[in-house]
Amino acid sequence: MCRWQEWPVGVDREVAGGGLYMAQEVAADQWAVISVEGMHCHRCETAIQKRLAQIPGVHEAEVDFNSGQASVLFNRAMVDRAMLAEAIREVGYQVREPVI
Repeated sequence: MCRWQEWPVGVDREVAGGGLYMAQEVAADQWAVISVEGMHCHRCETAIQKRLAQIPGVHEAEVDFNSGQASVLFNRAMVDRAMLAEAIREVGYQVREPVI
């Protein structure tokens, strides 16, 4: 998922080379797909999703108990994959390594 913005006023398009640019903070964003063991229902999804959303630098967390996966969009300058895995463990679930 990319978040594009219109070209900012006052920035030379010829130097930068286009009509759209990716905001610098978005360029640091990264997706992680984490395999989670122990989820059995939507309450499990919600518990993990809420915990991941509490981490500063996490922009989006989607959890699906049917697939056993959590997909997380985060700022890699603020969060690393080990922090995501630890947050999932804190609410009582296991993480299958490696975290992608």
